Amino acid sequence: MALPVSPDPTDRRAAVVRLLTASPEGLSDAALARALGGPEAGVRPQTVNHLCRRMAAAGELERVGTRPILNRLPARPGRRRRRTKGAAVEAVPSVPEPDAGTPAAAGPVPAEPAVAAPEPDTPVAEASAAPTPPSAEPSSPSPRTTLRLPKHPPKAIATAPRRQEGPTCGPPPYDALQAWSRVVNVQALVASWLVRRGATLRSASLDEGPARDLVASLDGDDVHVEVTGWPADGARTHPTTIAGDWFSAAEQAAAERRRAHPRARIVIALPDTRRYRSLTEQRSASLAGARAEVWFVDAAGAVHAR
Repeated sequence: MALPVSPDPTDRRAAVVRLLTASPEGLSDAALARALGGPEAGVRPQTVNHLCRRMAAAGELERVGTRPILNRLPARPGRRRRRTKGAAVEAVPSVPEPDAGTPAAAGPVPAEPAVAAPEPDTPVAEASAAPTPPSAEPSSPSPRTTLRLPKHPPKAIATAPRRQEGPTCGPPPYDALQAWSRVVNVQALVASWLVRRGATLRSASLDEGPARDLVASLDGDDVHVEVTGWPADGARTHPTTIAGDWFSAAEQAAAERRRAHPRARIVIALPDTRRYRSLTEQRSASLAGARAEVWFVDAAGAVHAR
């Protein structure tokens, strides 16, 4: 049964969290779109894809697998608790090592007396008792609490050095069976252009949705690229209308990346079309507020900044 969905993105996030909580094995973008009402409620798989990618960037969920990619809530690591006894310092029994020249006894070992004499190489901590007035009559010795610590302290564990740079990757492949303006090819063209400029690619997403991303290091700066393509022909909705929705989703994703990476370069990469250039001019003030750059990519692989 589809859930009633509010246009408020906060309500949609909460609805996605509820659905993923009920399905811990994960749900695809299409399954979430159907559960949220489907096209009749104005919820398309592309809209859910953008929402889930933003939630994944914020750490609210994780996207795993391929064809289809499943969205699921991140596993919460269990907290290990140590059980402590009544005493502030836990007594650790120490078993004396047998002497090399003394044969082991064949019979059972008798229990130690309540008051144990301290061994030469074992530190002994005695429980403090309140002072008692001297008595003329001899009194029996009071029992003592003997706390034995282990002879050998735990060894120090060597920690591995932290890596200064993330792993590198190659440019994603170009799909010659699709138009150059599709997102998979726009991503490949931008990645190849960055490599020619001397950049180091650190990650490249391979999502099946209308948007992908790239992370690279260029001239000492971290560059986060939000890549969006042009819709395919034959859809019920006109491509220019879908392109407007995709542009808005890319703009929101860029704003969230700016909050997560305040010192990095945030870029929106788009195929060079009149529709995307018009949307960029209309949203220039919002893009300037997020300090987001816009790159236009042509069919030859050239990249032009706005």
